[in-house]
Amino acid sequence: MKKYLLLTLLVFALVSPLSAKNKEKFPKKVKKAIEKTYKEGKGNGLYNINYLKSLNFAAPMGTVYHVVLFKAEPPKSAEKEYYLFMRFYKEDGENGKLIVDHVAPFYSYTGEFFTVSLTLLPGKFKVVFAIADKEGKEIGTSFFEEEISPVVKEKEITWSTPFFMKKFERAQPLLGITVVPEAFYIGGGKFTPYLENKFKATDRPELFFFLYGVGETEDGMAKGEVHFQVNKDGKKHIEYKTMALKGRGGRAIIDQPLIFKKGGKPLTKGNYELEITIKDEIRGKKVNIKIPFEII
Repeated sequence: MKKYLLLTLLVFALVSPLSAKNKEKFPKKVKKAIEKTYKEGKGNGLYNINYLKSLNFAAPMGTVYHVVLFKAEPPKSAEKEYYLFMRFYKEDGENGKLIVDHVAPFYSYTGEFFTVSLTLLPGKFKVVFAIADKEGKEIGTSFFEEEISPVVKEKEITWSTPFFMKKFERAQPLLGITVVPEAFYIGGGKFTPYLENKFKATDRPELFFFLYGVGETEDGMAKGEVHFQVNKDGKKHIEYKTMALKGRGGRAIIDQPLIFKKGGKPLTKGNYELEITIKDEIRGKKVNIKIPFEII
């Protein structure tokens, strides 16, 4: 699997232009419903649209490839096509400043959750999601706030949002912004993430994220090591084999399958912490990342 995942390192050369340049037009009824939701600071409850969390990856020119995970119960009518209308307001005083509108089609209405991915500039946002058809009938809205921080910082080792995945598949890149059930796309890869960091002891999730700003050898390759261990109550509980840091062009990929066993026995239920220590031998730097999870 790792050789396929390494192909995604070049993905962000394929990312669409800045979202701020998007000039999508919303139906008048949808626009009115969005403006009302923004003003009131709450959605109307139709379709049960609920923001869950976001994943952020580096994109060109200081932008962020932003993946939003959300729940919804969109209409299952086969007679009409429904869309997700998105409006992002950047924080600017009391009134905010509109910077982007987007429309994403629903191609599937079934799934435990949905994702939508787009490119944004970093900042604080007030966001309105609306589900409706193009005629603007029975409009469901949701309001939430997000702060999108820069993923890449000069002269620092940084990383995309770490997440646990169930499955990775090679796939054709999506054309345009689309609502996807239970998965998201990066370049030529389709990622199926766990919705929460909660696992059975028999599960085999894979931790995945990109590392940016690592040093390079003369031939452009990363050089260093990655160490993983599971902690419980602040003490080392499981230790995994140290791996070589892999990647090139100042970027590396962290892809680690996890087995929840200690001494051949499955972990008992409870709260744990996955600790990742990364050493960059070229730049002489070390970073430490801790991710809580639960065995249920």
